[in-house]
Amino acid sequence: MRKTYFKCKLFLIIVSALFLIPSLSAEEIASWNDHVKIEQITNSYEIIDKDVQVETIIEFFVEKDIIQSDNFTIMFDPWEPIYSPPIENVSFNVCLGGMSSSSYYEITIACEKNIPYYTITENINDHRKQYCSFDDNSKATCIDGLLYKDYQIILDTKKIETPNRYVIKISYLAKDRILEQGNYDIFRTFFGNMRNQNVKSYIVLPSIYSVPEKIFPANTEFQLDYIQFRPVFILDKAESVYFWYTNTKEIERNENFRQILYVIIGAILGLLLVIGFDKYKSRCYKSLR
Repeated sequence: MRKTYFKCKLFLIIVSALFLIPSLSAEEIASWNDHVKIEQITNSYEIIDKDVQVETIIEFFVEKDIIQSDNFTIMFDPWEPIYSPPIENVSFNVCLGGMSSSSYYEITIACEKNIPYYTITENINDHRKQYCSFDDNSKATCIDGLLYKDYQIILDTKKIETPNRYVIKISYLAKDRILEQGNYDIFRTFFGNMRNQNVKSYIVLPSIYSVPEKIFPANTEFQLDYIQFRPVFILDKAESVYFWYTNTKEIERNENFRQILYVIIGAILGLLLVIGFDKYKSRCYKSLR
């Protein structure tokens, strides 16, 4: 009974710790118009050190009856944890056409023509007084007065061609989204209200030395590919997952440093032992005389 209690407690601690991991959202993307159907969302997440470069492609179909409305809106609401800064370098591109192909390093859009008939509005959905990051020496750097925004892509129904398919490409940088835990880094996805969407995600690990270790939940369906020696997780559903990966080069470097340190410490201790032995021997020799 006591053993079961400790197992349950350990499980709760692990689950609680997982929810504290910095999360990368696949955004909350929605359209509130019945004549606009979002068909596919494709995400490319490239992990760069502790940051993540994101490209999101939204493919949607606009029916002819949309002309009954003055315009329609696609909502883009980044989910940013309270312990992470706002996304940076946000850019949008809208075009007529569809996504021709996708891969771990690039999402290619087959654009028949770019669409200039849209506007982007930014709404402040949160204002936080301070965000602090910590370097390797645990020194804090704090930024005051951060604004967190959501975005509306508003298209003019009187100018676009209908019925037709369109694509919106959103690019941005999400900083400080990777958690360090010993020799491992942990990455988490979070999909907000997109659980019923048709979502595909490419998650690119940072280097050829990155080795995936675990994924949680353990029954998560995914593909693991190696293109140009960089491991890529491919997920076909909007499910929140965590996965652990490690850098073998970093582990090897740390191990070599540790061995060198042991040799130096051993040499110093050996030298101190020899010096101490010589002093003891000299003292004994003097007392015998």
